[in-house]
Amino acid sequence: MHVLPRGFHRIRHYGWMANTHRVDKLVRARDLLAVENDDAPRDASEVQETEPVSPWTCPSCAAPMIVIGVLESSHAPRGPPLERVP
Repeated sequence: MHVLPRGFHRIRHYGWMANTHRVDKLVRARDLLAVENDDAPRDASEVQETEPVSPWTCPSCAAPMIVIGVLESSHAPRGPPLERVP
């Protein structure tokens, strides 16, 4: 639900991801999974530069795609209501 009814409050995280326990539980999960802390800044020598992927390349066969047409909207998008109905 994008807009909550009046008087409601959105709860983004609950359980083990709640704000009061998030940091402690994530540290514990990393320890149990034996994952290294990836928050440390990396040297420029560690970062590998990759070539940008063209959005016009087929994800299946990597062949270049050709634009044969562009679909346009048949009407303008609807605006917000002018009056608030009770």
